Amino acid sequence: FEIFAPENISISHTDIDPSCFGASDGSLDMTVEGGTPPYVYSWNNGANTEDLENLSEGFYELIVTDQEGCVGVYRNVIYNLKTRKPRYLYSTHLPF
Repeated sequence: FEIFAPENISISHTDIDPSCFGASDGSLDMTVEGGTPPYVYSWNNGANTEDLENLSEGFYELIVTDQEGCVGVYRNVIYNLKTRKPRYLYSTHLPF
């Protein structure tokens, strides 16, 4: 007889950063493969959907659990460097 082992859970994404500092129009479009569907989605912001919309800057973590209890974890930071002000500015003086 043959033992079947499903592929590990693989999580990929396409993200759209917020349009400007303070905006909540970013998104994460997730693709989950492997494991044994169906999947259960658990985000650190309380959502239980595959994808997220209306996101502001911040840290997002997704835990995906398949039918067999196998787990995949995804972490991402959503930000917008175009309009975000740097926290620290510094210069370096090099003697010649």
